[in-house]
Amino acid sequence: MRGDKLINQIQFMDSSCKFIVMTGYSVEDEVQQILAANPKVFGIMHKPLDLRKLVDVIERANNDQ
Repeated sequence: MRGDKLINQIQFMDSSCKFIVMTGYSVEDEVQQILAANPKVFGIMHKPLDLRKLVDVIERANNDQ
């Protein structure tokens, strides 16, 4: 299952969930579509993971009410 489909299903069950997506692909069009379609996606991280960026995205998600 693609990540965007999984996000949609999880949001259907619990709309309060927040998401950070990690991918090994760099398909920028799909990344922008996921971000635009899902306001609860706070970041899309590319592998290899940059831990400083991950902490920033987690803090942004935690501060969002």
